[in-house]
Amino acid sequence: MESDLVRRYGFGGMPLGTWMYQGSEVPIATVHGAVTGLTIRWPSVVEMLSRERDLKKACIVLKKLLEVANNFGGEDRFEITSDLDVDELA
Repeated sequence: MESDLVRRYGFGGMPLGTWMYQGSEVPIATVHGAVTGLTIRWPSVVEMLSRERDLKKACIVLKKLLEVANNFGGEDRFEITSDLDVDELA
């Protein structure tokens, strides 16, 4: 189900956390990379633990995004009539 939502809404390229590398901000991983599997090597255990924390936070956000996407019907239709009160929409 999640992989279908990733494909449907184009989440594959979404970065899961970023880090500074040679003065540029680069993604730690993308959703596609995480789903298909990847190996990441870090220069130190301290760096690895920090990036692991960032990835876990990003995955929590992704999970919430997938829950919203799963409940999204794709469209919201309503009829506009002249007797509709604008204050009713607030």
